[in-house]
Amino acid sequence: MLGKNKKQPIPIYSKIVSTKDPEFKSMNTYTLESIDKAYEAVGKFTGVFDRGYDDKKIFRYMDKLGLEFVIRLKTNRNFLFKGKVKNVLEQANSRKGKIMFKARFQGEEKQLTISYTRVQMTDGKQEEYTCVFVYGLSEEPMMLLTNKQVKSAHEARVIVRMYLNRWKIEEVHRAEKQSYEYENMRVRTLKGMNNLNFIFMMLLGFISKLIEEMDKRLLSIKIMERSQSLREDLVVFY
Repeated sequence: MLGKNKKQPIPIYSKIVSTKDPEFKSMNTYTLESIDKAYEAVGKFTGVFDRGYDDKKIFRYMDKLGLEFVIRLKTNRNFLFKGKVKNVLEQANSRKGKIMFKARFQGEEKQLTISYTRVQMTDGKQEEYTCVFVYGLSEEPMMLLTNKQVKSAHEARVIVRMYLNRWKIEEVHRAEKQSYEYENMRVRTLKGMNNLNFIFMMLLGFISKLIEEMDKRLLSIKIMERSQSLREDLVVFY
């Protein structure tokens, strides 16, 4: 989850699974389990997902729990647009974003445009969602699906900003692999990997909490000061 003050990524659940484990179930099972664990940890939340979660099971499971979501769609997703089945990418390409939005993404200032429309599922149940199209990040429009209310330009911008903030989670994974050599674990069992993973998540969470509170709590300020003892001019945030 992202912290309230400085939007730092704070780990709340992480689990390593293996298809070679005799007790392995299915990726869908573990995906839904992760949603349950997040719900247990923080209560109601808005889930922001990448394209790997473009799945009707995820849409409907979040609805069932009364949770809001923003999910990036794959290009082969179809919806009912005004009663007719159409491809979401073709619909995105047929529109022009009318809502202007300046955003910072991956360290760069981006001038984006946004459009949004209501859509329905195609398999008979026909639940209604909002599809938000984003132009300007790349050659291909970014397509987001949400069950949150979107009835104004401001609400559309909020949806896009939520997804862009998700990139900070990707930065955590990059830091795990590059700064901490996370994939170079020297343990022999799945249980050992999960034990090390748990300790590592606690470390990242502790760092995030320090950064979230470093301007407010004396303990956080003093810890940050002591960690810079080698060079006074150096400040490093992971």
